[in-house]
Amino acid sequence: DAVTLSAALKLNITVTELNLSNNTISPVGVAHLAKLLRANHQIRTLVLRSTAAGPEGGTALAKTLSSSTSLQSLDVRSNKLGDSAAAQIADALHHNTSLSSL
Repeated sequence: DAVTLSAALKLNITVTELNLSNNTISPVGVAHLAKLLRANHQIRTLVLRSTAAGPEGGTALAKTLSSSTSLQSLDVRSNKLGDSAAAQIADALHHNTSLSSL
């Protein structure tokens, strides 16, 4: 599950791309992955297409994006993030200096 994966990747120094598309990770799992990105600066690409992130997962990602300096590409298509989480992500991008693809 995403919680276990996040814990395993916390000390990772080799994985730079993580594609978890089409896995039902849930908002809780996405929140753990967002937390992972704050601790792990090696992951440059995160693909979470169709992972059931929902608004809660989108909010967690927005919090991470506002301070991330390593993530360059994020794909959150088909997650029903909702207007509020999308607005939070858009606001976070004003503070983000590394993301070049969303």
